[in-house]
Amino acid sequence: MGRFEPSAVQNLIRSQPAYAGCKGSVVRLRVTDFMTYHSAELRAGAHVNLILGPNGSGKSTIVCAICLGLAGKPKTLGRALKLQEYIRHGTKSATIEIELYNPDGLNFVIKRYISATKTIKKDGTTNHGTKSRWYLQGERASPTKVEELTTSLNIQLDNLCQFLPQDRVQDFVGMNSFSLLQNTQKALGNDTLYQRHEKLIELTAKLREIEGNLHTHMNHLKSRQQLTKRMENDVKNYKEREDLKAKIAELASKKSWIVYLKSREVFLNLKTELETVKQAKTVEEAKLAPIKQSLKAIDSKKTKFQADLERSKATNESFMNGVRRKVEEEFDKVEANVDEENAKLREHQNAEADRLKRVENFTVKINGYEKQLDEIRQKGDMDDTRLNAELSRLHKQLKKRDEEILEITNLDEKDESNRRYILSKIRTAELELSQMNDLRVSRMKYLEKEVPHVYEAVQFYSKPENLVHFKGRIHEPLVLHIEVNDLEYGRIVEKHIGFAELNGFFVEHEDDLEVMLELNRKRKKRVTVTHFEGPKTVPFQRPPSQYSREFMQKWGFKMSILDLIDGPDYYLAYLCQRFHMQNILIGDDKADRMATEISEQTPVNIYYTNRRCVTIRQSNYSKSKAMQFSVIQAARVLTTKINATEKHNLHENVKQWRIEEKELEDLINGRKRRKAEVDEERQTIEDNVRDINARIQYRKNLLQRLDSARKQIDLLQRERKNLDDLKGDTDKAILAHRAKMLDVADFLARELEKAQGNGSKPIVLRKQKHLLNGRLEHLQNQLDEMQGDVRQFEAKVSVLQPQVEQAAKEAETNKKDAIQVSNLHEPPPEVAAGELNDKAVEKELLQANTQLGFWMETDPKIVREYQEKMREIADLTKQKDVGEKKLAEVKEDIETEKQAWLNPLQELIGTVNRNFGRYFTSMGCAGEVQLQKADDENDFAKYGIKILVKFRTSEPLSELGGTKGGTLQSGGERVISTALYILALQELTTVPFRVIDEINQGMDAKNEARFFNLLCSLAKGPNTPQYFLLTPKMLPPVDYPDNVDFHIIFSGPHVNVPLAIHSNADSSEDEGDED
Repeated sequence: MGRFEPSAVQNLIRSQPAYAGCKGSVVRLRVTDFMTYHSAELRAGAHVNLILGPNGSGKSTIVCAICLGLAGKPKTLGRALKLQEYIRHGTKSATIEIELYNPDGLNFVIKRYISATKTIKKDGTTNHGTKSRWYLQGERASPTKVEELTTSLNIQLDNLCQFLPQDRVQDFVGMNSFSLLQNTQKALGNDTLYQRHEKLIELTAKLREIEGNLHTHMNHLKSRQQLTKRMENDVKNYKEREDLKAKIAELASKKSWIVYLKSREVFLNLKTELETVKQAKTVEEAKLAPIKQSLKAIDSKKTKFQADLERSKATNESFMNGVRRKVEEEFDKVEANVDEENAKLREHQNAEADRLKRVENFTVKINGYEKQLDEIRQKGDMDDTRLNAELSRLHKQLKKRDEEILEITNLDEKDESNRRYILSKIRTAELELSQMNDLRVSRMKYLEKEVPHVYEAVQFYSKPENLVHFKGRIHEPLVLHIEVNDLEYGRIVEKHIGFAELNGFFVEHEDDLEVMLELNRKRKKRVTVTHFEGPKTVPFQRPPSQYSREFMQKWGFKMSILDLIDGPDYYLAYLCQRFHMQNILIGDDKADRMATEISEQTPVNIYYTNRRCVTIRQSNYSKSKAMQFSVIQAARVLTTKINATEKHNLHENVKQWRIEEKELEDLINGRKRRKAEVDEERQTIEDNVRDINARIQYRKNLLQRLDSARKQIDLLQRERKNLDDLKGDTDKAILAHRAKMLDVADFLARELEKAQGNGSKPIVLRKQKHLLNGRLEHLQNQLDEMQGDVRQFEAKVSVLQPQVEQAAKEAETNKKDAIQVSNLHEPPPEVAAGELNDKAVEKELLQANTQLGFWMETDPKIVREYQEKMREIADLTKQKDVGEKKLAEVKEDIETEKQAWLNPLQELIGTVNRNFGRYFTSMGCAGEVQLQKADDENDFAKYGIKILVKFRTSEPLSELGGTKGGTLQSGGERVISTALYILALQELTTVPFRVIDEINQGMDAKNEARFFNLLCSLAKGPNTPQYFLLTPKMLPPVDYPDNVDFHIIFSGPHVNVPLAIHSNADSSEDEGDED
């Protein structure tokens, strides 16, 4: 029996060289009342720390202490989730103290006190919990402060590439490629790569969102453009009509200004003429003054003679007055008749001028109509035979389309009625399936979230077309078909069956195994496949338990796991064959209390209680038994029940009804597409019919207007008058009236002769007066002549003055009208410059009004709707442009980030691959590490790391955790692969230490030696990570180098095992003797 002397140990410790590890490595670990330890201290070596001890002796306690002492979470360990479970039984608190190496000063010392708490609730129940106190460098600190320190030292306790507890080795193997990539990036200590990867995933999601929005905008834009295209003809017609109306308004405006300018010109001319006449009148009036003075003197003499003459004339006055009245009356009659004849002539002249203007207007219209008819004739729209034939053909097409639409409508109504009936049956069935479907949906959602490869495989193999290559039946994963009849124990069933078995597929025919594996490889899906032919007897008979009822009652066992499980016979047979579920027992509190007795006195090697799983292992050396306790996590999947038979029947019915409903829906949708096509064709035909009818109506209206205009001209031509003849007749009538004045002169002569016989006195006086009158007449004639000129000027002034005033009023009125019509205060430049005349404008205005009559009016609502749609198109186009710009920017960002992330990542993985391949080659095997890209290179959420291994030359490279040759890799093969992958990260990482708990379990002796030698060779030199390698047994004979420190865990006062020590010296001299 070998014994250790304390003094020898102390001397050995003092003789060790100074600690020379990397920053953050563990120098010392001390625990008090922690798990199985009352008090213990471990002083770690700087490189490889080999921790040896039988199962149950407390090796994993060291792992738990390192994790919890550095602010790790209990779930990282895969054991108990409550800190209370880590306090040694019978005590109320535990202490963990860890010293981390700091080459730049004092070592970092972290201390954690964990104490149990008890709270009594109002209802009298007790709530047990824990609280922690932290100390850093001897001073009270917060957990955040400790976490900041561990983060700065790149200690990643949740990264399986650095910290791999015993219970999480399978978790490492079970990581999907994406998780492995994420953990590898973290383990490499390259936060930039990890952050870039996360950013690329975010950018990809943003890209998909932008693409979706852009696709929506494009669809909306396309629909708006199609709608506006159908409205373009109406809008174009409206615009052209409005343009024509605007042109008419412009011409009317120009005409009004031309009228104003002409009236203004008339006013200015009259005003100038009036001022000229007034000036000439003033000059003539100045010449009259001398003549008037002479006339005044002669008039005084004449007055004297006149007095005498008056006396003599008195007797003749009445006679002469009568003669004068007679003469004046006759003269007035003649002048009145002459004025009447002249008025008649002017009336005829005005009527003829108006007629000529109307003839000119109708001539312009006729020319316009004939020009438009020529255009119609050139288009062929004068050929009624052709147009009627075209209309007949279009009406036949319309009838044909209407018949087809009616037929489609009838078929749709019939199929839609059948489809509604089928849907009512489906809804009724789905109501019955709702709870059962909720179960499958929930489990499918679990698969989609946790194991997407399995979820996609379930969907893939559920399609009949994907099953044609298989010879036998394919069975979905257990998780979708089994139930636990007492849901309290769902967590026990989940833990015992395990993750891989619950989520794996099954094939009945052996050849189908390779078929499914090949399909999964092609589809790049990592899915477990197991060959199981099925139960040997039908119906399946559940095997009895090896433990009697009395045995179970004695030790506190209630049932076996098989008693809890219901499901199809196929799955139950597999579970019994694979896991011997009938022999796995579940106990109550009694079994929990009798754990030691069960371990020592019964053959049970594993059982469950309400609180935990108890595993009993027997040492290969001492044959003593050790118990290992593990916490049972809450159930994640097996929380509901399945009614399989009823569900299957309902599913089959619904499936068939869905097929029928889908066929009807496809028929209806197909006809909808055809109906839309027919509607579009019908709309096109109707547009063509309306167009032809509009052209025919337009031609008819044009011909009617042309005929009406020609008739009007004929009527006007018949109303034409000969002005020359009328002028001659008027002159003759005036001469006839003037001739009557000769008769008046004869009458006057006769009457004067009578007056001469009335006495001589008046004659003498008359002679005297005659002499004066001669002089007076001479002067008077001169004065009259000059006054005549003045009177002419006055007459002209009297005529011109009202004309000027009237012209001013007309000009002012015309200006106001022009301003109102044109909304301008000045005439347009071309009007002001005199470039236009009223006749040309009138002619153009007449043509425009004529054309306006031919344009059909468009509803302004259509135009407003069109404008609204165009604004929407503009907004959508803007959104599309913005979206395309954002899309381009995101794509550019993705490309930039991709190059910055992918190139260094590929270099790192290339290095890892070379290391991994070299390590495998040294073991006589083959291994590769590949960067797995998605089918879409920019789907960065599907990037991952794939580990491929081959342990025999006859086998192909297979994915770790997948299958090779139809079987999973063995546990030992997966363990060595995991270990070598962690070692392959060695030269690329900057982590201070790594913990690997019992990873060599399952390895054969040769691989154990190779792995350990490789680990020791990599852990040499400065700045290399520190390793904690935990194992329950001595490694095979190897040469232990100087960088290995041994830590032997005792579960009692001594260990009864042979001890052989090997060194780098001659092994024959260093053979130890067993005491």
